[in-house]
Amino acid sequence: MNERRMSRLRRRSMAIASMYIGVFGAVAAHADQSPNGCNGNGVKLNILRSPASVPVGGTVSYNISIFNLDDPTIGLIACDTEDVDVVFYCPGADGTPDLANPMVITTTLRCPLVVRRRRSAGRRCARST
Repeated sequence: MNERRMSRLRRRSMAIASMYIGVFGAVAAHADQSPNGCNGNGVKLNILRSPASVPVGGTVSYNISIFNLDDPTIGLIACDTEDVDVVFYCPGADGTPDLANPMVITTTLRCPLVVRRRRSAGRRCARST
């Protein structure tokens, strides 16, 4: 009896999954490709920490740059990006990001490949332990 119930449940689950895939799986994603022929994400992020070693109570400065570039070594033609959100988190006492205190650098960064825009920002964090 229990085996019969499982078989019925499997058939019902398969029917629901097939219907879902049939209805929603056929919808194609659409996006404008700019520039024509681009084939990937060329957004890069660099973070420079200064100084390298800081005593407790000291301040660490982080310089952040974001840019969008082709990478001919792998055949990447970078697509333009729009409305890129960049948020920085200072390290917590244990070295993991302090997610309670986000520092928004930008929420509207545009990196068209043609411009090769570079956005830089500086942030300071106090070392607590």
